[in-house]
Amino acid sequence: MKSKATDPVPLDVFKIVYRNKAWSISSERYYSARNIGEALEDFMHCFSKNRLNSTQLKIIKVRKYNRFNDTWEVVDGEAAEYAREHIDRDEFKIIINDRNIMRLRRHEE
Repeated sequence: MKSKATDPVPLDVFKIVYRNKAWSISSERYYSARNIGEALEDFMHCFSKNRLNSTQLKIIKVRKYNRFNDTWEVVDGEAAEYAREHIDRDEFKIIINDRNIMRLRRHEE
């Protein structure tokens, strides 16, 4: 029998809804991750590598899929808290407010 320490951690699905500064509509990206932090880090990696084709983004909402209820749960507060504590401020300018989860701006080199 496997020990609990070696059992794989189930992945959750996170949906990040964001808007490029130049767009009038929002877009969604989905991430399978162990927690909200991993999902945001993956999103930030895509942004930092210019895979989102923008230097400025607004994250509008973050949701976590509940596979038991078949619903999307609001995790905006957790996302904002993680960003405040863990996102590298040297690489990104982050503004967190009530209307949007956060605004991201890549520092120009």
